[in-house]
Amino acid sequence: MGLLWDVAGPTLSFLGVSAWCCVMFLAVSQIELPPAKNAITGRLRFRDVLPRLSDYTGAIGLIVLPAVAFTLAISFMRHATNAAENSFVIVYLRDLGFAGTMIGLMFSFAEVLNGFGSLASGRLSRLMPIPWLMVSLTMVSAALLTATPFLGGSYVVLAIAHAVRRGCEGIVQPLMFSLQARAVPRHQQGSIVGLRVTNNRLASILTPIGMGLVVQAFGLTNGFLAIGALLLVAGLALAWATLRSPELREGRFERR
Repeated sequence: MGLLWDVAGPTLSFLGVSAWCCVMFLAVSQIELPPAKNAITGRLRFRDVLPRLSDYTGAIGLIVLPAVAFTLAISFMRHATNAAENSFVIVYLRDLGFAGTMIGLMFSFAEVLNGFGSLASGRLSRLMPIPWLMVSLTMVSAALLTATPFLGGSYVVLAIAHAVRRGCEGIVQPLMFSLQARAVPRHQQGSIVGLRVTNNRLASILTPIGMGLVVQAFGLTNGFLAIGALLLVAGLALAWATLRSPELREGRFERR
């Protein structure tokens, strides 16, 4: 996309993104249907698809489980850093004079590290308790985001920092999914997914607005510092909560 932006301009770049989404839709449409025994049985009625208050209250009630609250907090922090990255890191890189192709290469390389991080999460989770691994790597990710304006404007240094940050997030993501799946029974798996997605959208909405207000009033560097400081304080609070919770501290995530 960065190369397309440099060569053809923004209009064709956005059309390219749309075309890529269509390709993804076609690919997903080729996935085999589940066996009949796993499909929903019975006749689907209109009222079955209407929102029900009990569904929302039941999903929100899962927050009382320490493992669920913990993973939602981790997920919020991850998506807050991503929202800041997608909103302001790209602007910062453009202000430094980097072309769209170079920015695209930086982000693509980081995504490769993200994938390798996910593959390594199982092995790393045996080296230290999962909650502490998640907290520490999420705080490293937030610290690297905060440090963006202080890396000297070097493309190589910025690319390495960005790749390490995405690698940390790659490690955390499958661990987060695993903890959530273990924390609730099978019939509530859909509710926990919906709760996580809502939580992620909230982070993606609030972070750009908050950081935008700071950037407009005090400048881009102070925007990175403000968001980074908030995320690091949240990480310390999460570490304290982990220390206080026997379930998290001892790695007990039994389904209720």
